[in-house]
Amino acid sequence: MPIGLLMATGLGCEAPVRVQPGLSAIRIRVQAHPKAGYREPVEDSYGTSEGVPNAGPFVRVDYSALDNIVVWIEPAEGAAAPPGPPPVVLSIDGERRSDRNLPLHATGVGGRLMVRNYGVQTEQVYSVSDDNLFDLGPILPGGRASCAAQSSGVIEVLSAQRDDPVAVVFVAPTPWVHRVRSGRTVTFTDLPPGQCRIECWHPRLPGASSLIELLPDEVGRARLSVGVNALPEVR
Repeated sequence: MPIGLLMATGLGCEAPVRVQPGLSAIRIRVQAHPKAGYREPVEDSYGTSEGVPNAGPFVRVDYSALDNIVVWIEPAEGAAAPPGPPPVVLSIDGERRSDRNLPLHATGVGGRLMVRNYGVQTEQVYSVSDDNLFDLGPILPGGRASCAAQSSGVIEVLSAQRDDPVAVVFVAPTPWVHRVRSGRTVTFTDLPPGQCRIECWHPRLPGASSLIELLPDEVGRARLSVGVNALPEVR
């Protein structure tokens, strides 16, 4: 099939996908689900009802808009990798962030991490994360420094001037990686045909994986579910 815009049936106003000759593409629908049987607490004038799951001091998760889900593609062994992803820009400013609103970024192995200092003090930026050790030295206000992600996994970007990390980066094993929100569809293009594995990760919830056979000149489809429902039951 010559290069063109492929549309699957029944997609409504969904944007078309351009497929290069001989290559494949895939749309992945990502959905987060609460634990089976979960019920929102019932609130009335007397307060929250007792005995309701997830009530009390615990933070409830909006699964319909869960953010910071990382999705990546692992194609068949020997498939040629695309050019590296664009640099991930990590901005440092004067704001102090808690773990709950710490920026999360995603890249693949070999992806560049560009740290820019928008604050008013010099920042000594480094990482002691497994297989991703680096020391960018002092970054002056208005300055920047960069390095490459060496291994897959989670990188905490630290500063000697701060108690908490300044950013977190998830490094996927391949360059085909995106960050997405629950309920959204993410599209990967220029993929080699053949069997591939789709993986997803989240900082607090179990991810998921799936195998799919990609056909040349076609757009495949898949769904991934984030949550605890797929975990084996412990007795």
